[in-house]
Amino acid sequence: MPEATTSHLEYLAMLAQIDSLFDDYDTNKHLIDRMAAVIEQYETTSPYFAEFNQAVAGFSSSQALLQVLMDQHGLAADSISELLGNSEATAAVLNGQQTLTSQHLMTLSKRFGILPGTILQD
Repeated sequence: MPEATTSHLEYLAMLAQIDSLFDDYDTNKHLIDRMAAVIEQYETTSPYFAEFNQAVAGFSSSQALLQVLMDQHGLAADSISELLGNSEATAAVLNGQQTLTSQHLMTLSKRFGILPGTILQD
């Protein structure tokens, strides 16, 4: 396994390989961790991701969490607002003016099956 990659094709191959390694996570944990570090380095430094990295650089973890959940589940902001019970607070989080409360995080955890410990507050 390379210690670094500068090739986008090699990066894509590593993504495919790491995906298959997750089938037996306990056995492959050490290799997965090493590959994840190489993948993260490439995603951080590659010109291929420069525009994306620049666009998300100013996002809070609350903004990023809501946006990912909306994208992954095909939800609009009003659906998240309904779930969280407050459209003004949801809009403020999406605009980076407010962070998610612990109650919001618990609600999202329950609704989307995310372990509470994996959701980090800002």
